[in-house]
Amino acid sequence: MDPKKKTSSALVLRLDEIPQAGRSLNVRLDADEVRASLPDAYRIDGSRGGEVDGLVMLVDENLHVAAKITVAAAFDCSRCAEPSSGQWTTRIETLFVPAGRNSTKLGGDELDDEPFDDLVEYVGRFVDLRPTLVQALAVALNPYPVCTDGCAGLC
Repeated sequence: MDPKKKTSSALVLRLDEIPQAGRSLNVRLDADEVRASLPDAYRIDGSRGGEVDGLVMLVDENLHVAAKITVAAAFDCSRCAEPSSGQWTTRIETLFVPAGRNSTKLGGDELDDEPFDDLVEYVGRFVDLRPTLVQALAVALNPYPVCTDGCAGLC
């Protein structure tokens, strides 16, 4: 992992610190944080955690987050029970909107069928991306991982 990446505390964004043109999001996830967000079948070996790379942009009062989450983990194959490991990448496209709005506009246009994975409400001037990332990992990782697609399992 790139030692210049920020730590996961950078996943709590202060809205008034995001420039109008947006900013990149390059965050290293520590092993404990990734471990807590993985489905039960997976485990972190050693200090390897994960990374979040993407872009955050403010559009009106909405925060648009487009990011790629990469994690490395170990597991026991659910077919043959042999130890294995892998790296997984998932992408999110989420729009954080102020809570309590009757309608949501993006760039002056009413949002209907925008290409977002999720619309999440926020309160105040801070947005914590961690719950959204944890949810994305939980959905992306197979709860019954296999070492190879062709694994025949126990004989």
